[in-house]
Amino acid sequence: MLLSLAALFTGQWCAAALSFSSYGSYVVALMLIILFLERGVQQVLQFHGQPRTKLSVTHVLKMLMGIPLTQWVSGLAMLSSLWMPKVKWRGITYQIKNFWRIRLLEYRPYQVLEQSVDRHTSL
Repeated sequence: MLLSLAALFTGQWCAAALSFSSYGSYVVALMLIILFLERGVQQVLQFHGQPRTKLSVTHVLKMLMGIPLTQWVSGLAMLSSLWMPKVKWRGITYQIKNFWRIRLLEYRPYQVLEQSVDRHTSL
C-alpha cells in the first residue's frame, strides 16, 4: 500500500496501479482463506449438533475492511517490538540487548489457586 501511495505521489501511474492491484489481490486471497476456514468450522459445528451461523454480506464487508487494518496493526506492533529493552511475559521479565543476547531478569511463576475454578471461565 505504501508503494502504491509513493508511486501515486511521484506520478508513476503504472507502478501505482500494479502495486495497488497486487495489494488488493492479497486482501482478496486472505478473505477467501477466511471464508474457506469458516466453512470448515461450520461443518464441525453441524457435526456436533451446534447451531450454525450465517455469514451475511455485511460481515464479509467488515472482514474486508478489517483485514488491512489487522495487517497494519500487526506490522506496526512488530516494528515497535524492535525497540523494547524489556519484556514481561507470564511472570518472567527478560532483557533484550540484541537478537542473541536475551537475559532473564526476574522469574515469578503463577501461583496455583486452591479454590475450584469453573471450567467454562476464561483466563
